[in-house]
Order: sequence, then C-alpha cells, then structure tokens
Amino acid sequence: MINSFVIYEGKYFLGDSGSLSIATFVGLLVIYKYNFEYLGSTYNLFNAEDVFIMMAFPGLDMIRVFFERSINKKNPFTPSREHLHHYLIKKHSLLKTLTIYISFAFIPVFSNFMYQDLFYTTYNLFVCIILYIVLLKYSRFKNK
Repeated sequence: MINSFVIYEGKYFLGDSGSLSIATFVGLLVIYKYNFEYLGSTYNLFNAEDVFIMMAFPGLDMIRVFFERSINKKNPFTPSREHLHHYLIKKHSLLKTLTIYISFAFIPVFSNFMYQDLFYTTYNLFVCIILYIVLLKYSRFKNK
C-alpha cells in the first residue's frame, strides 16, 4: 500500500483504489482494536458508541450529499465537489482544512471518552450534528 501512490509535483495521488485501501485499513484497525484489545479488559476504554460518534461527522456529510443529489435528480454515486471538505478547501488551505475538519469531528469523541454514558453519547451525537451544520453554513459563504 505504501508504494501504491504516485508522487507528482510534490503531491500524492492515491486514486480510488488507494483511498479505499486506506479507508478499509482504518476501519479494520478500529474493529480489531475494539474486538481484541478492549473487550477483554474490565475498563472498556473504547466502546462501540465511540466508533459511532467518530464516524458521525463524515457520515452526516455523506448522507447530506446523497440526499441533495437525489432531490436534485442527480446520480448520488457520481463524484462531485459538494462535500464539506471541498467547501473548506475552497475557503482555506489544505492544512487549515484538515485542522478544522479533524478538530470539529473529534470534539464529540473526546467528550465521549470523558463521560461514558448513554445520555452523554446521545448528547455528543447532537453536538456533532450541530457542529456539522455550523461548519457547513460557515464553509458555504463565498468570501475567502
């Protein structure tokens, strides 16, 4: 997988197979860590709810784009530049976009690690939805 990308003018190009390989690797790593390292311990540091909260931010973006394309009579499976990270890249640099996106996505996760309770998981999911909406509205402004 390391050798699967091409370096062109200082940029990395993974293509579909490279990005899907990385996503599969990260997903399998999360499942492995959950199943084999944390289920056997008495103090369960990493719950299934944490994984759900961790994937909620990108999941909300995927659901929003899917429904927007469906409502506009477009194929929901074709690529486009309608995702939140594309709006942020238009407005900021790539590094700032990564910092904003990852920090907003992990605020509910860190809060969920602090308070492991169903009430706080529901609360953190609600916070994640609110943060996503605020960030989406902010990123769609035209000024740079």
